[in-house]
Amino acid sequence: MKSWPIAVILLLMALGSAGCLQAEKPMEARPSKAATLRVPGENASVQSPFQATADSLAEGKRTYNIYCKTCHGESGKGGETVTQRFEYLPADLTRPEVAGRTDGELFWLISKGVNGTEMLPWEDLLGEERRWHLVNYIRTLQAK
Repeated sequence: MKSWPIAVILLLMALGSAGCLQAEKPMEARPSKAATLRVPGENASVQSPFQATADSLAEGKRTYNIYCKTCHGESGKGGETVTQRFEYLPADLTRPEVAGRTDGELFWLISKGVNGTEMLPWEDLLGEERRWHLVNYIRTLQAK
């Protein structure tokens, strides 16, 4: 009796239980956790200490292209690149619920990350000034 059909069936069962053969959820069926995340109230009134000058926007764009574009995409809409297997989609930075956040809320989200998602806390990796320039640049994506 040949044992290879049994081995193939066992392998397929193992892969299926490990999630390797499970279908991806459609993009629209997966939520973005950051869009509805509550930010501590004291951060809401904080304004960027940097004007959105050409230099600030250029620094923000450089930072975005290095650290953010991979997940949030060129346009800031998210889901354009490596995010196909993420449980929670990266926030669409152009949506009203994100665009309506204050500078302080965006800064806090960038700094602290979003627990339970692939959005890392950037406060230990990016200096405060760079994070504020990033907030200014994100505002330009929302204006498009």
